Amino acid sequence: MKKHQDIIEKYYTWLETLIQSNTITFKERLLIFNSLKIFSQFKDYDHNKFDDFMPVSKAELDNLDFEYLKQLPKFHLVLYYYLTGDEPETGTFIDGWLEHVRNNKLPKSDEFPYYLWKDYSKKLKIDQNKISYSSTKDFVGMYSKEIEKIISSGKNIEQVELDEITYRLMEAMLLFKYKSEYDLIYGNLLLRSLAYTNKIDSPAVQSSIKYLLLQQNPKGYFGNFFKNQLSVLDIYPVLNLSFDCIWTLIEIQQPSFRLIKQMYSTINN
Repeated sequence: MKKHQDIIEKYYTWLETLIQSNTITFKERLLIFNSLKIFSQFKDYDHNKFDDFMPVSKAELDNLDFEYLKQLPKFHLVLYYYLTGDEPETGTFIDGWLEHVRNNKLPKSDEFPYYLWKDYSKKLKIDQNKISYSSTKDFVGMYSKEIEKIISSGKNIEQVELDEITYRLMEAMLLFKYKSEYDLIYGNLLLRSLAYTNKIDSPAVQSSIKYLLLQQNPKGYFGNFFKNQLSVLDIYPVLNLSFDCIWTLIEIQQPSFRLIKQMYSTINN
């Protein structure tokens, strides 16, 4: 597996080019600043290349008025505060679904993990007429966010009610979000949640990790943006996606690093 240090080094190279060739907005400065600060725990950046950018960015961000602050993503505002405050086996159903994906045979009515959720709902005695792909996605997303919330509060992950079927649903939705819908942000949330609960050894999750690694393109950023030059409107989404992907890969490779837990435990103390 490609090491996160190599991934970060490649990303830094792109950030340097981005800063030199574009006018950076305050939202983009926030993401770049946070990226350089948090990822430097694992791979230091060349201070000669970013020494001008960092103090200028901090000065600009520290002096934003409320109207501009409202436009900034809350997660990265909290992260900025944190950084600067003191300065099992996969299962045959997944194997079968993967075969559908490989051959592009998946019928719309059987979107996976929709049909698995139907089986699960019978055990929970949920009205079958209310089961849909959307409800499956909402259930898995809610469960993953609950795991992240427990981690952020500093509590032990053992307090999450675990069951095998829910994990299978999470694995299935992870595969579906990555490889069918190309929703990397949602998939990353699921992947981090599985990492927090030590459920990353299955073939489905290992396949997803390899897939995520492949989403870093030769220029250094993440995402399916095949352009010689990113437009002004592309820069922020690419920065946001790249941060999320690198953060997720670091947490997979460094179990002692839990960004959400560090952020909120420091702020709440």
